[in-house]
Amino acid sequence: MKYLLLILGESGSGKSTIVKELCKRNGYKELVSYTDRPKRSEDEDTHIFLTKEEADKMCLEEKIAAYTVFDGHQYFCTEKQIDESDIYVIDPAGLDNLKKLYAGDKHMYSLYIFATEEERMQRMLDRGQTQEEAAQRIEHDRYAFDGVKKKVDLAVRNKKLKRAVKKVERLIKEFEQDEKIIDWIEKLVKQYGNKV
Repeated sequence: MKYLLLILGESGSGKSTIVKELCKRNGYKELVSYTDRPKRSEDEDTHIFLTKEEADKMCLEEKIAAYTVFDGHQYFCTEKQIDESDIYVIDPAGLDNLKKLYAGDKHMYSLYIFATEEERMQRMLDRGQTQEEAAQRIEHDRYAFDGVKKKVDLAVRNKKLKRAVKKVERLIKEFEQDEKIIDWIEKLVKQYGNKV
């Protein structure tokens, strides 16, 4: 894709599951961000895991495009990763930061995936989190995602996975149409300058 699709959603909203399905079905490349938090399990592949020292060094040496801290741990990505990816799961603080830091040419569209707190709680319990851990994440997300619908381009309710994936695929087709229009306008501006 010529653009980056930014996916936001609270814990248990199904955002990562939707992204994995989109990548599998359409061949999109997901941006896997860096973090200095420990793995939750040995086979976890949701991030590139670094030590705190490695993360601190990388943040000083690389062009960081998005950065946020959650639960005392750093999460970030580089401009190079953005330029080479199609989809990025990000939180609202990271989105705000990305808009300030990213200096590349890639257009971005943001999509909020949401579900009820009850659905999110059940999904977190189903994936092995304790009731207390899930409740803490829900409480944190109430604050972190407050007002998010005003920050994003579109929102999709995830009650049924297959239906939500199809909705997102339709939206991607609309974004791709928008990109064709943007390309056409940019070509006109290059050809005719500001006389268009």
